[in-house]
Amino acid sequence: KSDHQVVFSYSSDIEGANQTIKEAQEFGVAPIAIKSDVSSSEGVDTLFDEIEKEYGTVTVLVNNAGIT
Repeated sequence: KSDHQVVFSYSSDIEGANQTIKEAQEFGVAPIAIKSDVSSSEGVDTLFDEIEKEYGTVTVLVNNAGIT
């Protein structure tokens, strides 16, 4: 087990975000979903500010952004 907190962002699909949370919980993970527009640098900055305020420095990042 890791001491990492899992945080992911979503742009508009709250139902999909909630489904991701449910599926992760089945593996013993309690992720946090944050609504964010990562298509702009301001949105990314805001997302990181929120994460760092709550959890501290980001130590591992998995980038899985897509365009729909």
